[in-house]
Amino acid sequence: NICSSVQKDGGDLQQKTDAVSEGLNDDSSSSVGGGGAFLSRANDIRGAIEVATNMDDMLATCCGKVNQMVDSVSSGYNDLPDIITHDIPDMVEAGHDEDDPDPADVEEDIRDLQAAERAIQGDSDLLTAVTAAREGFSGASGKVALTRELLGYFQRFANNCIAAIESFMSSWNLATIKDKIIEMCRLAKLGKMMKQFAAQIQKLLRALVSFFMAVLDRITNLSVDLDDILPDKVTDQIESASKMVSGGMKMFKSMGSFNMR
Repeated sequence: NICSSVQKDGGDLQQKTDAVSEGLNDDSSSSVGGGGAFLSRANDIRGAIEVATNMDDMLATCCGKVNQMVDSVSSGYNDLPDIITHDIPDMVEAGHDEDDPDPADVEEDIRDLQAAERAIQGDSDLLTAVTAAREGFSGASGKVALTRELLGYFQRFANNCIAAIESFMSSWNLATIKDKIIEMCRLAKLGKMMKQFAAQIQKLLRALVSFFMAVLDRITNLSVDLDDILPDKVTDQIESASKMVSGGMKMFKSMGSFNMR
């Protein structure tokens, strides 16, 4: 089902993000300011973008199904006679459970990703860009972990919906009608929570994709940077080596012939 697929993709996104983060922080990435490792992670970053985008799309599809469920439940509830529902002032709040989590809030996490994105962009030099990418991906790994945590709640809501629907579909009679009304309210509440959590997860995924794309764009520009940097460096090294060799040869020549004893 969709929830399981999103959860699976969440694990894949975590793996790809961690791989980039670990690669950029590897000691071997120190060559040319870390530029070599930076470039080598481009495919991993493209993969992370693809997975995160796919997760966003699946959540949008899931929310469409949730909306249909909530609309159906609400319509059925509104068709009930007032004598049954008159003591329920708010259908959604009547479905609240004391174990329900607080609404998800990822605004601070999004600000962190936006700050990391700004550090990557602009006219930053190579070393600054690589350092910003390392720090940004270290933080991004934590944001992906948060996404997976929120997806866990989303899955739980979905499971509770299935349980409530199965109970609701059982036999109706005067003795059970009150429980049926509570189950309808519970479904409305679960639907509201699913949509709120999904919206927050989608916002976080989109912020991650935006950060990944900023890094990828900087990697593309980095190839130009390296073309500018390497020739000058090589030229300097050749000139330095040439001077050392010339100096050594002149010193040897000035010594004249060796007196062998």
